[in-house]
Amino acid sequence: MIDLHDTLCLFDIDDTLTRCGSIGSACFATAFDQLYGIEDLSIDWSTYKHVTDWGLTYQAFKQHLGRKPSPSDLADVEARYNQLLHEAIDAGNLVVKEVDGASDFLASVQDAGATVKMATGGWSYSARLKLSQADIQHHDRDIYSSDIAWSRGGIMRAAIDKAMESPQIKKVVYFGDGKWDVETCRQLDVPIIGLDVNGRKGLRDLGVKHVFGDYSDKRSVLDAIKQLRS
Repeated sequence: MIDLHDTLCLFDIDDTLTRCGSIGSACFATAFDQLYGIEDLSIDWSTYKHVTDWGLTYQAFKQHLGRKPSPSDLADVEARYNQLLHEAIDAGNLVVKEVDGASDFLASVQDAGATVKMATGGWSYSARLKLSQADIQHHDRDIYSSDIAWSRGGIMRAAIDKAMESPQIKKVVYFGDGKWDVETCRQLDVPIIGLDVNGRKGLRDLGVKHVFGDYSDKRSVLDAIKQLRS
């Protein structure tokens, strides 16, 4: 078994550990429609500068309303979004599942001694909700979210800095699915393992060497960690 006692394994959540299709994104857009009458909010996250709930909200306000969101605006958007997520779950329209093999893989890297944290662009409540719905075991204290920062880099940096308080942590490997994850990892000089759960193949086009559709081939994913740590 690979020894990961000196390694932080840092995971994105949406389309990396959990899958919920496009319904979650639609709930986010609907919140803006219901609260501010913004009917055409793009859910093509690749068009946004900062792919975090905080960053998306800021850009949406600037583009559609010509102003920055206030703290109360941010709270209102998050609350309505969370409400819509719950309504979609209760109606059976939103089914959150784990990416195949995710729970078993998390257990394996922890058994190998790795420190595991999650760095998501979502707000913390929705992140915890999705993990719980997917039956993925987690500690709330290990989730770093858009509650902390409005950029992916800021969120990841906070998680890494906290892990590095332990003198044994020397290596970091990030797991993510989007081009924004690739860009942020390059900015922070962090190696990335890509998850392509939708079969789009874009991560390899961006130069990501290790890309998997899920965690079902656990040995191959562990081998990728070993290569990136060397």
